[in-house]
Amino acid sequence: MTQVQSNRLAQPLTWSWLISLAILLGVGFRLWHIDHKVYWFDEVYTTFRAAGHLGAEIDQAIFQNQPITAPELQEFQHLKPGSTVLDTLRSLALEDPQHPPLYFLMARVWMQHFGSSILVSRLLPVLISLLSLPLMYCLALELFGDRLTAGFSTALLALSPVDILFAQTARQYSLLTLAVIGSGWLLLRAWRLNRARDWVAYGLAVAMGWYTHVFFLLNWAGQAGFALWQGWRRSQRGKLRAFVAATGLALLLYSPWIYVLFANRNRGLATTSWASERAEPLTYLKFWVLGLSALVVDSNGSPEVFSTYLLRIPVLVLLGFGVARVVRTTTPKQRAFCADLHLGAIFAASQCRCLVGGAALGGNSLSNRGFPWAATGYWLWPCHSGKAAAVASSVNLGSCAGGQRQL
Repeated sequence: MTQVQSNRLAQPLTWSWLISLAILLGVGFRLWHIDHKVYWFDEVYTTFRAAGHLGAEIDQAIFQNQPITAPELQEFQHLKPGSTVLDTLRSLALEDPQHPPLYFLMARVWMQHFGSSILVSRLLPVLISLLSLPLMYCLALELFGDRLTAGFSTALLALSPVDILFAQTARQYSLLTLAVIGSGWLLLRAWRLNRARDWVAYGLAVAMGWYTHVFFLLNWAGQAGFALWQGWRRSQRGKLRAFVAATGLALLLYSPWIYVLFANRNRGLATTSWASERAEPLTYLKFWVLGLSALVVDSNGSPEVFSTYLLRIPVLVLLGFGVARVVRTTTPKQRAFCADLHLGAIFAASQCRCLVGGAALGGNSLSNRGFPWAATGYWLWPCHSGKAAAVASSVNLGSCAGGQRQL
């Protein structure tokens, strides 16, 4: 074996070791000091909803113009005596219908078995976040057909500061990431193999996404765009019909909560009125730069300080280069369209989420309302997996032309 051949064999092995180390570090960061950080408002909210308490009950018990002790407050962070999963559903349906119940029900079952300490409450989203890593590998492998690129995508997600942050937060965002990545992978797999069981799995994943967050609908809309683009040809009509059938299955499963959303829509709008806060377009742009670059950089700097953006701009340039490369590389048309539309759908869905969310939940115009909240990491959250895949492609660890799959 020549020296050149030996070096060629050693390079993939070296990258594999580095990727494995990065993923292990990401796992460690998710578990590090998860019970030493402040258990903030949204996490408290999640716990008392999952425990089956009503906000009206808490108001009646606390706001009585008299002192209340910490143990009395903490009672609402434990399971409501005599409550069942129906109480958790009732709490959400009556007072916060815009929050689908899947994560809250999972959190309730988790509390029943392991308690409701800060460590235990945050361990659930950490474990869910860890499940996203192998799915990220599967998604990137399905897109690019290259193991090193798939591994690097997984490493980027594992080390992403924003993914680590929300993995340690007792909220549904890690479950939303799991649904976004999983549904994308299952769609590509179902389209390639065209087996009934794969389409059923995709339909279940879509239902899971809708039951996790209402704005997963926008991610599905991007996937529907891919299906329409691919399925217009006569030879692909069968796959398009299968996609429609899988979506029908998801709608059937989600229909109970559609009724809840419609019946309590006024309550949902009232509890999300914060999204209508006014801001200048420049503020919107600043938060978009911060949010889109959070995959790699999250220094927690002030958006009013110029130095905050010094490391962010190169990340956005790399991200743009990655998306452009995804569009123009790979030879088979179907796969190029798949990469373009799937990654583009995640970005477009996040943008629509920002604009529509700010306007529909109380804003009077798209030009001046809903900007600060619409541009934060919460609203941009589902696009981070797409960014990881795009950046991995731009680094070009392996040739996307090798090991291609026909869709």
